[in-house]
Amino acid sequence: MEAGTARPIAGAFVSLLNRAGDATASTLTGPGGAFVLEAPQPARYTLEVERIGYETWTSDPFDLVTRRTVTRRLEVTVQPVNLEALTVAVESECGLRPGTGEPLLRAWEEVRKALDVSLWTEEPGRIQFELRTWTRMLDVAARVARSQESRSAWKTGSSSFVSPPAADLAEDGYVLRSDEGNHLFFGPDAGVFLSDAFRQDHCFSLVWGREEHADLIGLAFDPIHRGDAARVEGVLWLDPATGELRDLEFEFVDLNIVGLPRDHRAWGRAWFRRLPPGIWVVSRWWIKTPVLRVSIRGTTLHGYREDGGEVTRLELADGSTIDLTERGTLSGYAADGLTGGALAGAAVYLVGTGYVITTDLAGRFRFDLVPEGRYTLRFRHPDPHLGGMEGPSRAVEVVGGEPTSLRVEFRPEWAVDQLCPAEAPRAEAQVAGPVALLGLVRDAETGDPVPEAIVRLRAGEDGQLRTIQADDTGAFLVCGLGAPGPLSLQAAVADRVSEAVWVVVPESGLVIQDLDVSAPGAGDPGSAESRF
Repeated sequence: MEAGTARPIAGAFVSLLNRAGDATASTLTGPGGAFVLEAPQPARYTLEVERIGYETWTSDPFDLVTRRTVTRRLEVTVQPVNLEALTVAVESECGLRPGTGEPLLRAWEEVRKALDVSLWTEEPGRIQFELRTWTRMLDVAARVARSQESRSAWKTGSSSFVSPPAADLAEDGYVLRSDEGNHLFFGPDAGVFLSDAFRQDHCFSLVWGREEHADLIGLAFDPIHRGDAARVEGVLWLDPATGELRDLEFEFVDLNIVGLPRDHRAWGRAWFRRLPPGIWVVSRWWIKTPVLRVSIRGTTLHGYREDGGEVTRLELADGSTIDLTERGTLSGYAADGLTGGALAGAAVYLVGTGYVITTDLAGRFRFDLVPEGRYTLRFRHPDPHLGGMEGPSRAVEVVGGEPTSLRVEFRPEWAVDQLCPAEAPRAEAQVAGPVALLGLVRDAETGDPVPEAIVRLRAGEDGQLRTIQADDTGAFLVCGLGAPGPLSLQAAVADRVSEAVWVVVPESGLVIQDLDVSAPGAGDPGSAESRF
């Protein structure tokens, strides 16, 4: 409890130290400040109490003997750590040993406390957690997802973010080539940072944050040895007011050692989170690595691969559950450029997730309880003529606890670009432009598609007659309709013809018009609805 106030201290990390100062057992204090530690053998011990943002407290030595329980009332002096007063120097120190600088060591001590508890939390039997992992393929700007796969699973007694042993990384590097020629990237986890191998191989310095990390203080690390293996550099970011570890940024350097172009990037990030019982976990992480394309012209950057994970739920040893996911709301409106109104009945979904919904009659959609993060939103047009064509994808960021809204639109020009690629055959005497005609030839009595019918097109009263044949499903497509204006359409198959109808060709966009064939001898051109 706190000295002078007798208030219990919950969530403190208490360790039983032997004569050499090594921790033989550790635990977190409960809500009332209570804890239980079991000594490995009879000996003289001391107790060490650590809290993020406060000076470490150590008890007087005491003896433990076999089959005896000792109770101690610890009155801990409360002395906050003031990282805000640290002077940030440009020069760095190699290693984190006594004598390397008081400001640097004070910042490292706060980092070490969080990493120690994180390792303790990950020991078998302490927690179970549900981990959602994903793999996304990003564009060359590493911003917009081209595709995404995700999966969830419960794990026990391991971290969400695990590295190989620190000694192996120090010797072999953080990027390895597999026997198949692929590259394996490893970021530093808590165990690596706490190892002697990492501290001996890196120089450390204090830096102030900018932009997203403004008002934070950083413990930067740079590799001492360069040019012999791919290594990592980066920053551990802390809140100077509370001493809490916020997140880790790191980048892989000397990629040319493992056969990657020197100017290509690979980097990662991990977020630390302190939970009410006092435990620390890596709640979210990702690593982005280059995807290369090899051709006769050489090797080029095709995009980036992002592998990541986040802990969505924790189950503690006492059976209690903690939901870690910060969830938000994503809502929007879908417009249909073909009709000029709302796009009703469209399937809207977030790529790589199970979130999918259909727009209502007003074109609205809403996703609730969406985990925070960046997503790619796509939607499919419900019109059967378009065969489930997708509209333009949208990158969207969902922030936990906040609503996010956006507007999407299915534009006719977009549909024409998808239906009529540059190499597609076009009608005779076409005029280049983003205009297309799409339709279906049907039986007037049954409504069934009529395959391989001939569709006749004539611009105006005296225009040149053009023909196109429907496919075996009765569908027809004309790319490039010529100059804007009236256009008559008529379908024929064997001795059956449709009524001739008029449509208006716009300056750009898509015309959708079906034709129904019936008995021989269709009448003069009439009128029919068409959509643009």
